[in-house]
Amino acid sequence: LAGSLSLQASSLITNNSASAGSGGALAGGLISVRSGSTISVTSSHAATGGGAISATGLLVADSNFTVAVTSAATGGALYFDNDLVVESGRLKVTEAQAISSESGRSSGGIVTVRSGDIIFRSGSSGTLHDGTALNHGGCIFADDGTLLLDSSTLELSNCSSAGMGGGVKAEGVSVVGDAQLSIANAVAALEG
Repeated sequence: LAGSLSLQASSLITNNSASAGSGGALAGGLISVRSGSTISVTSSHAATGGGAISATGLLVADSNFTVAVTSAATGGALYFDNDLVVESGRLKVTEAQAISSESGRSSGGIVTVRSGDIIFRSGSSGTLHDGTALNHGGCIFADDGTLLLDSSTLELSNCSSAGMGGGVKAEGVSVVGDAQLSIANAVAALEG
């Protein structure tokens, strides 16, 4: 995918995909999933960024986005240069590994956002399970950004990192409105 991808009231399903570069299933610009659309990625692997998806950013609005069984050097499942926004949607990712331990390639076992924020708002839900990072951020790495939950829920479980942030390694975390953040079984080898 050289440019951007926009789905409206559509489905995209991929199984058993791999890339010698980044984005095992999809790589490109902004990915927009709207109006009852569904993206499902299973068993996807990449050599560099994003075992399933590597993109400029992601918007999931009134839609479902599901990823399972992925790995990559950086961003075990999802790798974005800018914001990841879930608005009135659902994001579910299970069994993802960021397999690089190089200090210059810090990344989350499930989600890596390089220069942006991770935002769940307007009744969205997120479930991130079984993330492993050989560096920082067992489930989420947003070292230059904030994890913001606004009237939404996010559940992290079984996340581990060899560095800091067993569950989340971010510049900030903000939980507002009636939002809920649940972290269970998060382990970090270093403090944080």
